Amino acid sequence: QSVSHPRSTVERMFCDTDTPSSAPVDPSATMPLDQLEREICEWAAQLAAGEARWLALIAELDRRKGYERWGLASCAHWLSWKCGLAPGAARERVRVARALEELPAIDATFRRGELSYSKVRALTRVATPATEHDLLELAVNATAHQLELIVRAWRRCVDADDAARARAVHAGRSLTWYHDDDGSMVGQFRLPPEEGSILVHAVEARMERPHPGDDAGAEGGPPASAAQRRADALVEAADASLGARTRVGDERTMTVIEVDLDTMTNGEPGRCQLRDGNAIAVETARRLACDSSTVVLERDATGSVVSVGNPTKSIPRGVRRALRRRDQNRCVFPGCTTSRWVEAHHIVHRAHGGSHELHNLATLCRRHHHLVHEGGFSIETHDGGRTFRFRRPDGSAIPDAGVLGPAEPDDVRGRNQAAGTVPSALTLQGGIGERLDLELTIWALGTKHLRPSDVPAGTPPPGEPAQPLPSS
Repeated sequence: QSVSHPRSTVERMFCDTDTPSSAPVDPSATMPLDQLEREICEWAAQLAAGEARWLALIAELDRRKGYERWGLASCAHWLSWKCGLAPGAARERVRVARALEELPAIDATFRRGELSYSKVRALTRVATPATEHDLLELAVNATAHQLELIVRAWRRCVDADDAARARAVHAGRSLTWYHDDDGSMVGQFRLPPEEGSILVHAVEARMERPHPGDDAGAEGGPPASAAQRRADALVEAADASLGARTRVGDERTMTVIEVDLDTMTNGEPGRCQLRDGNAIAVETARRLACDSSTVVLERDATGSVVSVGNPTKSIPRGVRRALRRRDQNRCVFPGCTTSRWVEAHHIVHRAHGGSHELHNLATLCRRHHHLVHEGGFSIETHDGGRTFRFRRPDGSAIPDAGVLGPAEPDDVRGRNQAAGTVPSALTLQGGIGERLDLELTIWALGTKHLRPSDVPAGTPPPGEPAQPLPSS
């Protein structure tokens, strides 16, 4: 239940190097080639059917947001943490799992082991309930490479925009905002699709890493909604854009907070606000003070400033460099791999007497820094700051990344049979492999699912007889 130090893993690699291994002889080494090929094809179908069920479970975990109880930002981060997937592969699995919920025909074929994951992944990029049956017929008879070509060409047709409509959309772009009665900023924007996509991608990229604060409630409070996380990511993107011009060294864009010393130290009632007068939570002020400079002002009874202390840097530069090297400039929260926009956290806050020494510091991304302060999570240090233990708001420890246990080869076959699926060596449809007439294929799809003006130029005109789609 603590983060293992990388060095211990490396050291174990060189232990007992002289011990001879006695690996059992693989029976496939003496298997006839015909039987070997059948086994490979059958297992490909078994694994495809198993992966279909696995993705269905992932979709359910994602729908129920089971990852949030561990302080993770997304189902993809949970997969990366618990199942050992790379972040990009995990995000793609979640995307496919979500898409399959809207594509029952493709999902059923996948569950029977008739389609490989590669084909399903390609289909889910473009398929809709209206087109999935035709695309599925192509997928069964095309190779995976041919299907990729079909999907790319079909996407260009589906995404084609009329020039006049595009000009009208561009002319209608706008951005407005105002401040509500409670001080919140309320805004509305309208963007062309290609420009809106830039905004969406910027926000989603920061949601997936994750960088921004989660804005989750304290212990017992509701977790942050998707809309709240998008708002945090939008602020993160704006801060990154502004910071590219204003950051110097490790300094963040300046935010001035005025807080009474007794309020900061003991939580007593008092002033805790931004310079513009908007109040903030004391724990928020402590989080921001973890990695910021402070200035102590002394006031008289009338509130007038009588003395100003020298600015105090939160963490000396040498200690910060050592912290970066120890934590590899990555968030140490279990399951998080964020290495950009990380912040230094005082395990015992300096408002409570904590020091700037390395053993009292940990590197956290903004989201998990927020969870540790405002979200009710806690962190403990062990082994002189080399390992950490995190706890949820209810006090339960957050475990390390999951270790994939040993699996018996026949487990997949048995689980498929229990679900009513019995793939064989002939189940998986790899494709006929005949020459692909891409223009004819896209024309056939377009005449059925697109307006005539959207059918790509250079394809057979509707008046000419078209060859039927390849069939099994």
